[in-house]
Amino acid sequence: MPYRCSKTFRFSAAHALTQLPPEHKCHNMHGHNYEVTITLEVDSLPYTGMVLDFGGISELWEDLLKPFLDHRNLNEVPQLSGMPLTAECLAKRIFNLCHAHWGTLVYSVRVQETPTCWAEYIRDG
Repeated sequence: MPYRCSKTFRFSAAHALTQLPPEHKCHNMHGHNYEVTITLEVDSLPYTGMVLDFGGISELWEDLLKPFLDHRNLNEVPQLSGMPLTAECLAKRIFNLCHAHWGTLVYSVRVQETPTCWAEYIRDG
């Protein structure tokens, strides 16, 4: 059985889903108080007894992810260009950035737009 640990972060940002028809409410600029949950997984625990120190997850968030997400217009962020700014696509892009740092340690990334709406990207295999 694998071990997993997760840490959730919050950020506020605006976006417009311009790929949707103009009459769709999300076509217009609007904002969310997002929650992002990063989940890491290992098959067996190392000598530390931890998948990864939660502080290590926080460092990646603070240093790599938060600066281009928090209080930004996501439509203007170069790291997100060329993709629809849906929760699904944000989850995959954040997953890819985490994967570039931690490799197969990354199991999933969940992006929550509201208390009842979220999307998740899970590692294949």
